[in-house]
This record gives sequence, C-alpha cells and structure tokens, in this order.
Amino acid sequence: MRPHKNIKKYPDLWYNGVCEDNITTNFAGSKVILGLIETIRFNQALRTLGLAKAANAISPTHCILQYLIIGWLLGCERLFHYRSLQGDALVAHALGDRVPHHTLLNKDLLRLGKARQ
Repeated sequence: MRPHKNIKKYPDLWYNGVCEDNITTNFAGSKVILGLIETIRFNQALRTLGLAKAANAISPTHCILQYLIIGWLLGCERLFHYRSLQGDALVAHALGDRVPHHTLLNKDLLRLGKARQ
C-alpha cells in the first residue's frame, strides 16, 4: 500500500496499526488524538487543577480525568464502555503504562461532585 502524498508534509500521521514500540490498538485514529494530547501537554495542565488524592493513591486524579477525556474522544459514551480500553496498549502508553480500572471512574466522579459542593 502506498502512503498518501501528504505524508511527506506530516510524517507522524502515517500510521499502519503499529507504532514505534510495536504497540497495536483497536481504535482508528487514536495515535493522532493521543499524540495531540501529548503535544499540548494536557496531562501537566490537569495536574495544576489542585484536585489531589492521598499521596499513596494508585491512580491520581489527573490520570483519571485524562482517562475519562481520552475514552470520550475514542467513543466511550458510558462508564462500562471503558472496559474496552483496559487492554489497549496505546492508551496505557499515553497514561504512563497504568490504566485505571473502569470501576474507579464512577467513584472518582462522585467524589469530584461532592468536592464541588
């Protein structure tokens, strides 16, 4: 298969299912979305929100929020749809190689709602 002629302008957008570390994904276009999130340093912006958990928490709040946003961008409309992201290596790579369990999402959303009131 021949690459598109605009690939010369944007070499990072050429994606055939395998990225640098032989990581495959089930979500078409996710490398572009995750690359954009990494480029704009979205994770560091979420850390500045000041919504901290305990120091020994396995999944910090900024990681949960990033996971919620990545899942929403990849088509997860309900919390149980995030189960499909659990085994995705590209999403795990974007979240620092540790994907929060989908059952934590509801608990953290409830906690954030209580903190807001």
